[in-house]
Amino acid sequence: MVKYCPNCGHPNYDSDEICINCGFNFKAAPFVKENVKKIEKEKPRQFSRKDYVAIVMSIILIMIILLLYSK
Repeated sequence: MVKYCPNCGHPNYDSDEICINCGFNFKAAPFVKENVKKIEKEKPRQFSRKDYVAIVMSIILIMIILLLYSK
């Protein structure tokens, strides 16, 4: 199962004691699902640097393929 961090909304495994995204300590504070729902509504998903790199690399690869096969 997955539990969501009440601090940042990041999904974590049930066995995790701290959030892998922000370091929130699940054992130190009680887990409240209502806070997570509020966080999910308030924060839109943000792209990470890896997401942007993947998008740019995909575009470059498509352009190269189109250039090679257009001749």
